[in-house]
Amino acid sequence: PLPYDPAQARKLLDAAGWADRDGDGVREKDGRPFRFTATVRQGNGIPELAVYVQEFLRRVGVRMDVQVIEAALTWDRLKSGEFEALFMVVQSGVFAQNRDFGRENRIGYHNPEVFRIVDRLQAVADPGEQDRLYRRLTDIYRSDMQVTRLIPWSNEWFVHRRVRGMLNVAGGIVLAGVSLGSASAAVAQEASPVGAGSPTILIDAGHYNFVSGVDSHADWLGEQGLRIQVLCGIFDEKSLTGVDVVMIASPSAPNNAVTEPWLDEKFAVAWQPPFPSAFSHDEIELLRDWVVAGGGLVVVFDHMPVSNSVEALTAAFGVEVANGHAFDETKLSWEDGRLVRKEAGAAVFRRSDGTLAAHPITQGRVPAERIDSVALGGGAAFRPTPEGQMLLELGASFVSLNPAIPWRFREDTPRQAIGGWWQGGVLRVGRGRLAVFSDLGILATHEEVAEGQSPWDVWQLQNPQLFLNTLRWLAGEIEPDE
Repeated sequence: PLPYDPAQARKLLDAAGWADRDGDGVREKDGRPFRFTATVRQGNGIPELAVYVQEFLRRVGVRMDVQVIEAALTWDRLKSGEFEALFMVVQSGVFAQNRDFGRENRIGYHNPEVFRIVDRLQAVADPGEQDRLYRRLTDIYRSDMQVTRLIPWSNEWFVHRRVRGMLNVAGGIVLAGVSLGSASAAVAQEASPVGAGSPTILIDAGHYNFVSGVDSHADWLGEQGLRIQVLCGIFDEKSLTGVDVVMIASPSAPNNAVTEPWLDEKFAVAWQPPFPSAFSHDEIELLRDWVVAGGGLVVVFDHMPVSNSVEALTAAFGVEVANGHAFDETKLSWEDGRLVRKEAGAAVFRRSDGTLAAHPITQGRVPAERIDSVALGGGAAFRPTPEGQMLLELGASFVSLNPAIPWRFREDTPRQAIGGWWQGGVLRVGRGRLAVFSDLGILATHEEVAEGQSPWDVWQLQNPQLFLNTLRWLAGEIEPDE
């Protein structure tokens, strides 16, 4: 990058014919002052940065006026071209490269080589190959200067004192369930005192997990006497050594990754086809062999594209996933071609009506662990397997709406009957055990359900206990092998 050099900037402006002829501090050329307005979004320190830039430009005779707008309007301004200059944040993830500079960029940038590299990045899992491609992109960006890069974004990360061994991972950091940077094997050990025989739970946070469970569950599971580790990269034999249970929740392929939950603009870019597997073929084979040999694996996913990201993994165990959105069809209606939902995805599973199974997991080890009802918000579904055992079964009125793009529904959107399919089930595989849940609501915490976030939270109060019981079953603490 070029150094900060006001003297050189003045020389270049002078050579280009821009001079302050009237002494007002602003350079002119052909009677036109060097003055423009910069559109700046609120928040994230961007307006404060703009003030610094404004002062630096003033020192060399350029006047920049600042117009601050709501963050939600930034992309509208960018798409319409209604600005003279616009401050934006450029991120380093694969989906961000596609949004900012790839085929779908909104700044009018066109470089076929960049498009090919960005396309390739969405299909590459090897960290070495990703690094080579990013380096080439950096060289092109320096040459093209499609945007003026002002400062690198810097963040300070805080790690709970219980967690030790947290590493920078191939130029990124994995923290609180958000994977940033290329994947590479690294494990952060949990350091709170637990019993010598406590099961070790490895939480996956290395596959662009939308909700990994690290931030919501690590402390709580540790308090329940479980030893917690966090995987900050790909699965390999070393990462599975000494582990009793692997917990995988809402992984994503790099091109579908959303690292800032609930920002619509992120979803609009990331949740576009294709929807590949979050795991390589080698990882899937390794995990299956590890389970067959005696390991415990729980896979938690949700509606597409998260369901697509685990499809190859669950298929390795004979579990078929419905890649869509699970809805109670009796609560769906259409108005002017738009889907209107009234808690259509909400499914309450009760022991009393048989949709919640009688099983050692739902029975628990003591009366306080007994489960009588849980509630999920929709998610997806998976087909029962002959060898599997149902925990949560969808009612006869449930269907899977299967749009080409998540949440883009029309009246002619393909639908699939999924009544009798499962949203929770377990399976013995060789000497090991598998559990599958197809709605992230199973990861609801005690704090969330106590806040009353939906009308059916009263039924969701036992979700945390059901998930804890499942982990204990996977570790052999419930229904131990003879």
